[in-house]
Amino acid sequence: MKAIFIAFFIVVGNLSIAQSHPNRVFTMNDGLSQMKITSLYLDSRGFLWVGTRNGLNKFNGNTFEVFTTHNGLSHDRIHDIKEDTAGNLVILTYAGVDVFDGKTFKSYPKAFNNVLYNFEVDNEGKIWICDNDVEGKVWVLKDGVYTEIYTTHTKNRKWVTFQYDKKSNLRFLTDRDLAFIVEGDTVRFIANDKTGKPFNIADLDDNPIFVSNKDSKLYYFNNDFIPVLKTTYNSDFPKLFENITANKIWMYYKNVLDLPGYNGERSRFENKFVNVNDVVKDKNNQYWLGTEMGLVQVYNGAIQSFSSKDLPNIWTIIEDREQNILFGSYDGELYKNSPQTGKISLIKKGVNYFAGSAIDDEGRIYFAVSYGLEIKDGNNFKKIWDKTTFSVYYDKYKKNVVFGTFGGIGIFKNPDSIKYLGHEEGIHECGYIQNVGMDKAGYYWTGSYTGATRVNPVTYQTKSYTLENGKLNSKGIFCSFLDNSGNFWLGGDNGLMFYNYS
Repeated sequence: MKAIFIAFFIVVGNLSIAQSHPNRVFTMNDGLSQMKITSLYLDSRGFLWVGTRNGLNKFNGNTFEVFTTHNGLSHDRIHDIKEDTAGNLVILTYAGVDVFDGKTFKSYPKAFNNVLYNFEVDNEGKIWICDNDVEGKVWVLKDGVYTEIYTTHTKNRKWVTFQYDKKSNLRFLTDRDLAFIVEGDTVRFIANDKTGKPFNIADLDDNPIFVSNKDSKLYYFNNDFIPVLKTTYNSDFPKLFENITANKIWMYYKNVLDLPGYNGERSRFENKFVNVNDVVKDKNNQYWLGTEMGLVQVYNGAIQSFSSKDLPNIWTIIEDREQNILFGSYDGELYKNSPQTGKISLIKKGVNYFAGSAIDDEGRIYFAVSYGLEIKDGNNFKKIWDKTTFSVYYDKYKKNVVFGTFGGIGIFKNPDSIKYLGHEEGIHECGYIQNVGMDKAGYYWTGSYTGATRVNPVTYQTKSYTLENGKLNSKGIFCSFLDNSGNFWLGGDNGLMFYNYS
């Protein structure tokens, strides 16, 4: 996945925490630690907390105060933010859970590899956490101990969410179209929507409501699901909730925080621009953009957008030898646009996500997917690596395929003989290898949230570049590109840079 970030902004309306800032845009020039916003939370004291992939930010209405690992955070990548009953800030990071009392951070690192991505804090102080693993699990953190309470019954679903209703003390768990209630240590099944798509949950006064994709129905909970309203709606669930609840709830949806403001109006914090995941120029000089909201085609200055309903969250794009354009989505679906018909068709589904792609001289296409590395040879698919893969690159000079996985890279000419390089072999200490590329000297480069490593493809000697060792002016590296002049460009937290070969 060539993660190209166009821009990320926070747009602020009238808030009780600040003076009026109509449509003011805040960037890193204003003190924000990074432009990739991952979470937003307004605490009980009126401060807005902004989570990013490179630090936690506290906004007092005028200025930002930044917290990182140098201040005691367990990790700079923030996934979610909440508040416990004692008023402490609870932060979900890449490394686990941190609790901040306003002065110091207390960390509860996880002892497993699953990536935790959202959570709730109940009235008893238990922290309920959903992970982002292939199986989809729910964990409870209590007294510093993580306990697994649920694992999805179907592989490659990975859409488990947890909702806690503080008024009724009810705990709901949804696994795509399956819904459960958690009673003590028991997870009780209560509904199956049979759509394959996720339930959505919000509070309607004292009753939780569930939005189903089936027949456009809303349900409320009364020991079972009972339809209370039939309506038509699009994918804009927050707008639907806003109309139903008459401004009585706070809503968080992706990178948007919507909450009651002055005079009955609502205030919104949001990312202004959509995240662009991949950009490809095809042989007909058309540009294809894969975004969080779907697919965009640009030709001679004309822009055509494809609905996110039809083409959701495109992560990777590649052109095959027949000039078909293939699109891989975060939802695990692979689409093809045929130049003969101009129609887009679904050709594969069933994995969690497609993260990256590359094509070799023989026309074989390599896909980095949630369950490994997969080759598409003609109409046949074959898995050649069985661990999560995030990026892939083809070296047309040495005929090597290079792919990034969790903590390292694999290099091969023959899929039966893969050379793996991890931290012990000199790859900088990291999590996901988000990007792999090659400079004009033939060295391979890896990029992750914590830096970059240059690899000699012959001797496998490595050299790491990180913010900590002073060799990189960015915390993370997410994309790279070798231009026609031989300049090797890197995209990171702090913007765009290029490698000086001297």
